[in-house]
Amino acid sequence: MGILSSLILSAALLATSPPVAEPKAAAESKAVEEAVAVEIERNLTVRLKTGISFFTKSQSTAIPHLLKPNIRLELARTLTPKTEIGVDVGSVVTTNPNYRVLTGYLYAAGYFHTGSLYRIGVRGGVGAGPGPRILYADLRSQQDLTGYTQFGVIMDWQLPVDRLQIGLQILVENLSVVTLALTTGWKI
Repeated sequence: MGILSSLILSAALLATSPPVAEPKAAAESKAVEEAVAVEIERNLTVRLKTGISFFTKSQSTAIPHLLKPNIRLELARTLTPKTEIGVDVGSVVTTNPNYRVLTGYLYAAGYFHTGSLYRIGVRGGVGAGPGPRILYADLRSQQDLTGYTQFGVIMDWQLPVDRLQIGLQILVENLSVVTLALTTGWKI
């Protein structure tokens, strides 16, 4: 009877005793897992980019012809903390049909520095769109649809506001158009 009463008393003590605190390493590991889970849920980013485009091979050397405003919209998916893929659609803003550029890209980006506040990387993409007429001697594009390549340097800063980021991008398209763009991004 003594053994049975000891077992019952031990079971009662275990049932009423306060829970044992988790070791510090386990608690930190759980916090990291929760942070990664939140980041995975927010792996899409919408970016609005505005800037200025410089036509490096323009037939005209007048400053108003060399520099034009540019606007772009991008949807990016984060694959890992250092890589993303996305779709980028952009246009040179002008009323002059000789400068109309409308491009769409599929791109990939790799970040060689990812800090808690900012990251720096490179990107490359392929796409299509009508060629800007200003790049041809006769001011007529050779084809209705032109293939484009793009590469550039990208920098993003995470703002203290949840899910908001700003950035700077320098993009080169077909070695003919260089765009400097400020970006505003929202993780969704």
